[in-house]
Amino acid sequence: MTAKNLYLVCAVCVFNLSFCFADINVLVNPGFEETGGWSSRGGVFTQSSEQKHTGSASGKSSNRTMTWHGIKQPIIDKVIIEKTYSISAWVKLENTLAAPVTISIEKHDASGVSYTNIVSAQANNTQWVQLTGTFTFQAQGEPSLLDIYFEGPPPGTNFFVDDVEVIGPPAAAISVEIKPQASAKISPDIRRQKIEGFGAAGAWYDRTLAGFTDRPNFYTVLFKELGLDILRIRNTYDYNGYDSNYIDRAVKFITVANQYSPKPLKIMVSSWSPPKYLKSNNNTKGGTLAKDADGKYKYDAFAQWWLNSFADYEKHGIKIDYISMQNEPDYLTSWDTCRFDPNENENNAGYDKAFRAFYNKISKLPNPPKILAPEGKNILTTRRYIDALTAEDKSHIYAYAHHLYGDGSEDVPDSFIRPMARFAADYNDKPRMQTEFAKESSGGDVTSFEAAMSLAQFIHNSMVIESTSAFIYWQIIWEAPLGLISTTPTTFTINPVYYAMKHYSAFTDPDWQRIEASTDSPALRMSAFISPNNHNLSVIIINTSDINISLACEINNFETGKIYRTSQTENCVHTENYSNNKPLILPKNSITTIALVNQ
Repeated sequence: MTAKNLYLVCAVCVFNLSFCFADINVLVNPGFEETGGWSSRGGVFTQSSEQKHTGSASGKSSNRTMTWHGIKQPIIDKVIIEKTYSISAWVKLENTLAAPVTISIEKHDASGVSYTNIVSAQANNTQWVQLTGTFTFQAQGEPSLLDIYFEGPPPGTNFFVDDVEVIGPPAAAISVEIKPQASAKISPDIRRQKIEGFGAAGAWYDRTLAGFTDRPNFYTVLFKELGLDILRIRNTYDYNGYDSNYIDRAVKFITVANQYSPKPLKIMVSSWSPPKYLKSNNNTKGGTLAKDADGKYKYDAFAQWWLNSFADYEKHGIKIDYISMQNEPDYLTSWDTCRFDPNENENNAGYDKAFRAFYNKISKLPNPPKILAPEGKNILTTRRYIDALTAEDKSHIYAYAHHLYGDGSEDVPDSFIRPMARFAADYNDKPRMQTEFAKESSGGDVTSFEAAMSLAQFIHNSMVIESTSAFIYWQIIWEAPLGLISTTPTTFTINPVYYAMKHYSAFTDPDWQRIEASTDSPALRMSAFISPNNHNLSVIIINTSDINISLACEINNFETGKIYRTSQTENCVHTENYSNNKPLILPKNSITTIALVNQ
């Protein structure tokens, strides 16, 4: 069959459009309301509720034995060379009347290691003092480290930090020229990663389905039309009282899903927390693994609980395809959580030791599931957990799994590109899977068209920049107004983010392979996936600009198909059948899927 060209044409005049992103605070967790982003630079770093400038917590540096000991956060993937950033923070001492506190920058680049003091001020233990200054990021060659940190008081002085700001353009902020004409090329012969699929979590709010009177329509929308491949659920085996019947509810959910889904769902199980009798605080919320009478963490009991849970899931008829030992081991909050540090210490159990005990039990199963690890809250912390594992430990992992909370500004999806690219380059010895993400900024907005465009770009960057083999959304259903679908006791609402996911999930299947797709337009995000038998090919194009774009796209050997589009007025609708001789408009700010068939 001869090569065919697809011409996507719209009648517009040629003009240029430049855009850039607004200045933002590039820091993760700037108010210390969570545990992520920050770490110790000597001494001990803790999230503390003892003192706070605003909110409910601040960062505390204690057990300091050097003046440079303090608190730090990497910003290497968050700022732009030659750009200037405004820096500010509030500081307070604990056990000294007065002492200086300094905000500094540590940089490693081709010229070596440098330390720059941004601003110093005399802090005290009676009131909060603000530090303000500016920093221009300059580097020779490709920098390998860039940290902002707090230091200065004499050894033995504890201090608090809160409401830190590094304000400036995010890493993705560049001005570009957008033209209404562009070209692209799809190359089926250049193969990239094989995909496990697209999915979402049914971890909570499944009980809201009990009052529905229109369940067939709901299940059709959720499972048949969305075409998800993976359902992520919790391990609540041996819970007593709270959510003790979750597994029974999950069985019903999965059974119905498979009745409506065009393909059997693959099941991923993760633990948010073991039962309270295995916890240091006798509670599924917070804490770490419990210790035995000899003061040793109960790794074997934890692993045995996991093994016993398999028998229970099997008894309920659930086949587990993927397993993750602990959801976000680096994160504690008010819901079910369990803290594991990369290595064991007095305060927290070690992920490395727990993983070995876990694998030793799970490996004895006749058909053990694929192990995903370590499922950190973001890429940055995931690195620390992977690096704590031995080569043998890592050989037991099927895919490196992580979430995306805090690796950039959620309002700027492209600010995640650098950490994604670095992770793909540094951890390329096995597949990578993004196993949970939903925007937390803007109140977790899922109801605006902008939220749909944002999610589509996050999926694209994950699949193309990081080359992940799976993208799993957080809430498949949730209490209104969140989730792919929002629920009330009797009704449901399809949110715009549902359609962004559908452009990928409904037009691909497990074992499809991403193929090379390139374009000369910086406004377009393009990815393509082909079936194992080379019979079907799906091309997803996101037009992120405010103009219509005419795209000439070369696709070999595919002549027929259908075109689906989401825009301000359309929700993944079939706009027309594909014909290489028929023009197609790619509207401004839109998502388009071309589902092609090789005949």
